[in-house]
Amino acid sequence: MTAFDKYQRLEGPGLWAAGQGMQRRDVVIRFGKATMVIVDSRSDMVLSHWSLSAIRRLNPGQTPARFIPADASRSHDTETLDIDEPLLLEAMETLTAALAAPRSKGEMRRRFTLGAGAILLAGLLVVWLPGAVVRHTAGVVPLAKRVQIGQMILADMTTDPARSICRAEWGSAALQVLGNRLFAAPRSIVVIDAFPPGAPATLNLPGRHILVDNRLILNAETPEELAGFLLAEAERASRTDPLQGVLRHAGLTATIRLLTQGDLPADTVTGYASTLFSTTAAMPDSTALGARFEATRLDPTPWLSSLLVQDRPHGLSADALNLPNPLSPLITDNDWIRIQTICDS
Repeated sequence: MTAFDKYQRLEGPGLWAAGQGMQRRDVVIRFGKATMVIVDSRSDMVLSHWSLSAIRRLNPGQTPARFIPADASRSHDTETLDIDEPLLLEAMETLTAALAAPRSKGEMRRRFTLGAGAILLAGLLVVWLPGAVVRHTAGVVPLAKRVQIGQMILADMTTDPARSICRAEWGSAALQVLGNRLFAAPRSIVVIDAFPPGAPATLNLPGRHILVDNRLILNAETPEELAGFLLAEAERASRTDPLQGVLRHAGLTATIRLLTQGDLPADTVTGYASTLFSTTAAMPDSTALGARFEATRLDPTPWLSSLLVQDRPHGLSADALNLPNPLSPLITDNDWIRIQTICDS
């Protein structure tokens, strides 16, 4: 048994803060194969994902131990995590030590790439297309920073008093159950009350955030119908990196700052929500989307029935998929009722 096998399903308590000077909150820490997921202990909502190969301890030998994502060590809004549970500390030390050599090589390679990129930008900026800068930057931004950028956009999106994040504890827990049924990797499903008229029913943000208009939930007849929209949005995010759209909105200067300093100022994403709300959601490729329905053993019929005939992806049906044993029921009736009342708080 390797260290990764030993600690893969370990979880325990900790104290997490989203940035310097911000209030710490009780969280549950869950270990995966190469990542650590930080979850709110009350709502079970995913707050952040850290790569185990990019974690640094700030106070060796002291308790509680304080950790940060190494990639964000120079940022003023760095997340922090305090742990004093002995078994969790043992897991952190063991796993980070096991990954130390690859991490060091990766950091050297990344620093070399960033340095070389800065030199090229300084000499060839007049001929290097901004689109290439955006694609290159999006390709090297780590997951923890993506999660943070997604949360920045959410914060800006909800500055409008007519729009808010639905946080009813019972609904959030039930939504997490649904997400766990659909996705192998943890995703943060966020319900918004409400999108502007004409906006897509679902959107995606960097950091594996899927946003859902509460009206979609209220109008859905079954959880399977809602699940189809979530799978379609996840497929869209896998084909078009949502961070690229953010960086195009932020501009070339902000993108270069993220590339060279690892920091994206919050004011550079102001107004990006309006751009998202005005987009038209393209239907994903039916073959790729069908593979997602097969992988989750989910019958696409309820979702397809909710779409206009001209919007239904060609060739996608329960008969066309290999669904010998569809996943039914997807969630309990009680959990479905809790999701439908997630904005009632």
